Amino acid sequence: MNVQFGLAKRFLSLYRPIVSFDHMYKIDSIKSQKLLLTILSLVVILLPGSFTWAQCKGVKLVQVNLSELDRPCGATPSGKIALDIKGGLAPYQLTWKINGVVTAALPQTSEKGKLEIENIKGTSLPGYTVSVKDACGNQMTSAPLNLRNAPAIQFVSDPVVRQPNGNIIVELIGGVTPRTLLVTDSKGQVYEQQIPMGPPVNGKFKYEIKNLPPESYEIVIQSAAKNCTQKWKEKVVITELEH
Repeated sequence: MNVQFGLAKRFLSLYRPIVSFDHMYKIDSIKSQKLLLTILSLVVILLPGSFTWAQCKGVKLVQVNLSELDRPCGATPSGKIALDIKGGLAPYQLTWKINGVVTAALPQTSEKGKLEIENIKGTSLPGYTVSVKDACGNQMTSAPLNLRNAPAIQFVSDPVVRQPNGNIIVELIGGVTPRTLLVTDSKGQVYEQQIPMGPPVNGKFKYEIKNLPPESYEIVIQSAAKNCTQKWKEKVVITELEH
């Protein structure tokens, strides 16, 4: 408000030929007060980004929360997090810290209370925090979010194709549960399996999709961290059984 009244005073000084205080003494005092209030109101309204006491009255930041949407795959910056701001008045100024160190690599402002941020790297403790300051000057800091790297998912060996019955078997390692075997034919039909054939052996899991029709197939393995995927280097072919 002090800034607004200072600008109003400057506004009046620039227009002394039209509205001077000397001239206002010659006018009825009530009319001069109304004129001054009208000019002040116009200055406040025309100031871009200004917020009046009335707009900020009772406004509070209620919650600032960070949550994990996807874990980074291996050491790559491929994670995804969400920022949820409840209360306050936009726009919001954001100050991020990674492991206690301020960074400018993440968004510095937001016009909305919800924000999703991609290409995030994994952290050790204490992880990510964000301090939010709204347009009214209210401030709040989130609890830390530690975003752990998911182990990269990999093929252990070549996929096994059992031709007589149209089965594809894949052995994989890494990733996080649930792991998924995805097999896609040339028409875009997707077959998937999330249940392994048995318990892991030395950290290796086997998955099988049965009774696939004769076709060429693309094979992809995927971790629960959606960014953790790997595609087999070539398509595999199931041939039609000869009679």
